[in-house]
Amino acid sequence: MIRRRLTGLLACLVIVAILVGLPIVLLTVGGNPIPDRWPTIGQIAGWLTRPDDGSLALEATCLAGWIVWLLLGATILSEIIASVRGITIPTAPAFKAPQLAVRQLVAAAALLFLSTQALSSVPMAHGDDTSTPPTPAAAQAAGQPADVSPERPKDVTVSLIDHIVEPADTLSGLARTYLGDADRWPEIFDASVDIVQSDDQRLTNPDLIRDGWTLKIPVTMVSVPDAHQVIEHRVGPADTLSGLAQTYLGDASRWPEIFAASCDVIQPDGEQLTDPDVLLIGWRLHIPVTAPAAVENTPPATEESDNPVWSPTSDIPTDPPRSEPSPAEEPAQSSTVDSGMPQQPGAPQTPQADAAPEPPGQDSTDVDADELAAPWLLTGLSTGGLVLAAGALLAMRSRRRQQFRERRPGRAIATPNPPLAPVEKTITAVGTPAIPTVQHLDDALRHLAATMIADHRPMPTVNAVQLRADGVLVLHLASPAQLAEPWTMSDPDQLIWQLAADSSAAANHNRSAGQPAPYPLLVTCGSSDTSDVWLVNLEQLATVRVVGDPDFRSDYLRYVVAELALNRWSANTSIACAGLDDLTAINPERIHRVESPAAASQRLHDSAIGAATLAAGLDQDTTTARASQAGEEVWAAQVLVADGDHARDEHGFAALVDVIRTHQGRTATAIVTSTPIPDPIEFDFTSTGRIKIDVLGLDLIAVGLTRDEALGCAALLTVGTAAQDTAMPVSEATDGWQALADQAGALREDLTVPRSTLDSEPSTSLIAADAPMPASAVEADLEILDAKVPAHVRTVAEQADPGLDQDLADWHSDDCARPRLALLGPVTVRAHGAAIAKRKPFYTEVLSYLALREHGATPDELATALGYTNLTTVRTAVKTVRDWLGTNPRNGRPHLPAATESPAAKLRGVPVYQIEDLLMDVDLFRRLRLRGQACGTDGVDDMVAALGLVTGRPFDQLRPGGWSWLTDTGIDHHMTCAIVDTAHLLTIHFLQTGQLDRAQAATEGSLLAAPYDEIPKLDMAAILQAQSHHEESRRLIDQEICNAKEDDGLPAEIGQRTEQVLARSEWNQKYTGQFAS
Repeated sequence: MIRRRLTGLLACLVIVAILVGLPIVLLTVGGNPIPDRWPTIGQIAGWLTRPDDGSLALEATCLAGWIVWLLLGATILSEIIASVRGITIPTAPAFKAPQLAVRQLVAAAALLFLSTQALSSVPMAHGDDTSTPPTPAAAQAAGQPADVSPERPKDVTVSLIDHIVEPADTLSGLARTYLGDADRWPEIFDASVDIVQSDDQRLTNPDLIRDGWTLKIPVTMVSVPDAHQVIEHRVGPADTLSGLAQTYLGDASRWPEIFAASCDVIQPDGEQLTDPDVLLIGWRLHIPVTAPAAVENTPPATEESDNPVWSPTSDIPTDPPRSEPSPAEEPAQSSTVDSGMPQQPGAPQTPQADAAPEPPGQDSTDVDADELAAPWLLTGLSTGGLVLAAGALLAMRSRRRQQFRERRPGRAIATPNPPLAPVEKTITAVGTPAIPTVQHLDDALRHLAATMIADHRPMPTVNAVQLRADGVLVLHLASPAQLAEPWTMSDPDQLIWQLAADSSAAANHNRSAGQPAPYPLLVTCGSSDTSDVWLVNLEQLATVRVVGDPDFRSDYLRYVVAELALNRWSANTSIACAGLDDLTAINPERIHRVESPAAASQRLHDSAIGAATLAAGLDQDTTTARASQAGEEVWAAQVLVADGDHARDEHGFAALVDVIRTHQGRTATAIVTSTPIPDPIEFDFTSTGRIKIDVLGLDLIAVGLTRDEALGCAALLTVGTAAQDTAMPVSEATDGWQALADQAGALREDLTVPRSTLDSEPSTSLIAADAPMPASAVEADLEILDAKVPAHVRTVAEQADPGLDQDLADWHSDDCARPRLALLGPVTVRAHGAAIAKRKPFYTEVLSYLALREHGATPDELATALGYTNLTTVRTAVKTVRDWLGTNPRNGRPHLPAATESPAAKLRGVPVYQIEDLLMDVDLFRRLRLRGQACGTDGVDDMVAALGLVTGRPFDQLRPGGWSWLTDTGIDHHMTCAIVDTAHLLTIHFLQTGQLDRAQAATEGSLLAAPYDEIPKLDMAAILQAQSHHEESRRLIDQEICNAKEDDGLPAEIGQRTEQVLARSEWNQKYTGQFAS
């Protein structure tokens, strides 16, 4: 507080010195600047012709001083008036620097008065007043001085929230983000020093914090009229609602909750928040949370998960179930155990985005899931198949990362053929929002196992798991058990236990780190009529026979194989398949196709006997032994899935069933078959697609995969396994800069000349032919990235894009009136039309789809891409986007004209939505890269400017369940390749020219976009080597490249190009010998 007051006092003295002191000095030195009479022509001629004795220079200097004083004085007075009125004066381009300096000076001076007001608002303890005086953090709102306003809540407390340390975090940076003042980092340090971190370390050095550590952030909590508490955050210079939602709520798309909670807050200037895109520094925002412990910063969006916990009623594209019960059927019940399930007592309700008030003119049409019925949506994955979709998406992402590791510079990763697009779209649409739910389930069960083993108790025998639509997790046990908090009992027999959706059990990764999944044969069986998803524990049920409708039971057996092959908790599981299509490609490490069920039965029989013998020796069931990691085995589970006539081996099955029954709970073995077996538990499939499990009292909508759906999943994942890269696709444009470039912005191959070719005309390239190659590169890298560019091609490239420099300037300008769409990082939009307060992520997706289609999209094309059948909804969405973008100042037309008035509509003769005059960083990057490559060494600044547009992973923080249409374009993968390749070429150039700082900046930008790619990691190792950081270079190679961990904790495969680089480098003799051919 004292520091702020001193800063404000100093700023006030500077203002007084400018307004009062400068005129006094000028009057003293130069006298009155206003002459008594106007000079004659002769006097002026004399001044200009006679030798100067110094008086003319003095007078000129004084005159210039008076002009500067007038400009500064006018600027200071206007900024003071604007500050008092709470408005912002437009920045004049010619006076941008001095105007911004004066604005900062006035803001600093205001601290003197704000601090005084804050001090006067702190109550003093008098007489019998026993209340605790507010601490500095309580008297300040997120790092700024408190102030008095009519709506200021009186109940102010300080609470601690958790922050998980991310790469590049610092205590001062976190203090600036959460508390508004980097100098308040000691408060975070003091609150966190006693925490034992996941690696058993403690915070002792404020300059040394590790990724994954938990820090405590002291934040201000205030009570609001509806009797709950909110975090109060003071707006800083770079704050946005979406950024604050990401920081505090873990999801940028939840910004409407902050908007709704803050609209009624009277700000220090007497104003209120009405436009979500307009936040003034010093304003107070209320962050709605249920309790301080529930607020945790989510790590940055990764390939694995960047979305909030999903519930089965999420707004995602879904088809109706495969078939509904006929009217003649008895009304189906969800289950006998489901119907009476009580709600979690006191479970907090998550605020909905719809709670935000709609600004005038905002469309009020809801985006209902009932309207979503995309023609590409696969029913088998969308109807209750969230666990399978999430597992498939995680597997696809893992294999995509491996493709990027194998990719050579200048090339693209292989993508599925068009017939597989519906499979990938469905997996993306359903799996993206489902991943957090699946992770929540897995983490909760691992945490339960860790807790039970720590208390020396056996694991509960689980029959089924219910994922309720409200996010509550319910365990249905086979025998009574006592579970520790936060699990709560739902019936007096101790057979049903539930865990609240926001429970900290699943979020406590420290205790369950390295904990094996206790129930590896947990698999989905169906969903209830209330959208609850049910999973059964095949290890507990042990012997299952599927009966009833032959098509639905075969579909279910395929589904069981696919889900067990992909889900998180079935690692080390062996799945023997008989009588089914070859699904091995889904996961060859788990699926084993057998021609003879008899041979499979014998193998499973022997393994079951071995597991039972080991468990008996420990006097434990296999679930408890697995959870406690008893003995020397991993206690892997195994299951035989058999269908059709091929499965008729009743004698072999009988022997296996006898072992399972004799050693109940100790064989880690299950059978799921359509063949008759002794005393099975039956899963009965009706002709209308329902599954009935009488022993569990379940009557559900069955999950299943048709033959085509199952083979489609296998084919899709096979493509991801292929390491072969492909040529980067070229643009189909015939004119403009697009006609010269491929999809990554590089010059088309037919416009360049190989580096080894003798020049027939002058040509340019960035890297000289005789220049030494850095350790991180091979000559083949330059054959594509830096081929020779003939002089005439350079001329054409420069002339093809005359507006590039102005567009780049507009992109970075604070005064640009054109809308701007950022896709090279978290997707954001800057527009000057009607502000959007509801469903902004959805409208951002609509805008992005149209912007990325050079020739626009018809209403039908837009509806299909988004998964809608109701064109009215699509048209309403387009109208909202049109109002959001506003009017084009260049022609007075909307940036998104009516479908019949767009240039593409006039050309094609059909209604087409097409956005005009929109700035998009994807295009700017490609244009800059194209011109930079064409100009060789003269184009370095263009390529550096292109990397300056990158703010994170391309197309990050997308709407859960949306953006499936990206599969059709591949632009997200192409731009990742473009960023990595551009940075790699620049790094080679900068290393050769000794510009190590610029090389590091280029590589850091590449790692920001592709943290898993080996090309920038090798570049960074070379940079560290050049900086004489040899140990750090070797550590990076050893830990981040040679032993980089995949999702399963095992080292990832090293790409062939990486092996070549390591074999020829001199970083470490160990790698040279290991990879040398």
